[in-house]
Amino acid sequence: MTDFREDLKRIDAPTLVVHSDADRIVPSAASGKRTHGFVKGSRLVVVEGGPHGITWTHAEKVNRELLDLLGQRTSSVRTFSEAA
Repeated sequence: MTDFREDLKRIDAPTLVVHSDADRIVPSAASGKRTHGFVKGSRLVVVEGGPHGITWTHAEKVNRELLDLLGQRTSSVRTFSEAA
C-alpha cells in the first residue's frame, strides 16, 4: 500500500475534503479527517448520516460545497442551453 501523507502535505491549491460521518467502508476518522489534517488550509465538510457514496446520495450538498469552493452560487450558474 502506498503512503501519500507526504504528498498531501505539499498540496498548495484550495482543497475541499468532503466525507460522511456514517461511512462504514472508509471511516471519516481514518480518511477525511486525516486528509484535512495533512492538507494545509483545506476545508473539511462532514456530511451527517451519509453512506460511502455521498456524491450519489447527497449530490445536492456535495455540489453546493463544490460551487462554494469555486466561488460561485447556484443562482448564478447557467445551464448549457442558457450559455449557448
